Amino acid sequence: MRMRTFTAPTLQEAIAQIREDMGPDALILTTHYRRGEVEVRAAVEPALRVPSTHTAASMPITTRRPVPGPAPEANLSNPLPEATPAAPLAPSATVPQPAGWGLRPRAVQRRALESAGDLLMWHGVPADTARGLARAANHIGCAEVQNALAAALETRITFQPIPPAPVRPVMFVGPPSSGRSSVAARLTARAVSASGAAELIALDDGRPHQAAHLGWLSGLGERAIGLADHQRLIQRVERRREGRGPLFIDAFSTNPFDHESVEALRAIVSTVDVEPVLVLSARGHPDEIAETAQVFSMLGVTRLVVTGLDLVRRRGAPVIAAIAGDMKLAQIAIGGMAGVGLAPATPARLARLMVDAADEAAAVRGAA
Repeated sequence: MRMRTFTAPTLQEAIAQIREDMGPDALILTTHYRRGEVEVRAAVEPALRVPSTHTAASMPITTRRPVPGPAPEANLSNPLPEATPAAPLAPSATVPQPAGWGLRPRAVQRRALESAGDLLMWHGVPADTARGLARAANHIGCAEVQNALAAALETRITFQPIPPAPVRPVMFVGPPSSGRSSVAARLTARAVSASGAAELIALDDGRPHQAAHLGWLSGLGERAIGLADHQRLIQRVERRREGRGPLFIDAFSTNPFDHESVEALRAIVSTVDVEPVLVLSARGHPDEIAETAQVFSMLGVTRLVVTGLDLVRRRGAPVIAAIAGDMKLAQIAIGGMAGVGLAPATPARLARLMVDAADEAAAVRGAA
């Protein structure tokens, strides 16, 4: 088997290099994302050379059949020593084989893609969407389910993390109890570490100790947190154009199924020059997640952060929301506190989370 490692800015470009160099039967073995590049290791079986003619002389000696004839007479004067009989194999003894053993490369790829579609459906992704993702990745040879799933996700979802110091002010919006304030605080703290300065503002919704809570979550202290209503927010955003550090805004909770709540957010998003980013919990019915993403998409939201993936076993929320709302997937959060697991979203990371959850569920069922 011939193996090579390819590096490119995107997985699709790496796949193109693999196809050009190794041909259509190449299989992807591993995929790693490092500093804006993807490193892919691929392998291909060498072509078998079949001789044009098959003659007895060209065949291995062990394959020649003996010519029938009279059996030789036994030499009783010099008998051979008795051979020790070999121990028989136990009836239940089996030799373990690696996954996909005995299958041709295309069959291994097809099985991995089918498993990726089944895995997506297990995570709550609608059947049509799951099968479509698996079909979309059909041209990419993947011998492992996780790699097939990552390739499938990248065909439909754009992964675009929020940078440490965004130029445009970012306003985090979302339903109640989605982890919106924790995400805003965590990314503000990251911006302070990266650029030395950042500001976090909360839209004043009358909650007691709102600034103190955000100050504790971000580690910046209550005095560093600003409170603003609609008009003051417009003024603060205008002042930010003078070249000061990044600005993050924690908006009020929005009920996507309440008209007044949605219109209140629309009034701010349509009049303030900010990028609204949806923060959505992974907990919830797949249809509710899809409908929520669609409502915020109509408000102009184009980027998404999904929280609480450690609190659920079915982790299809990022896929469902990103596709239903036509949003870019920015970050995924493991844990509800600001200092826990807010990571840039990548196809490989999301695929690993989904495969790990299914493996853990299978282990629990097997132990029950």
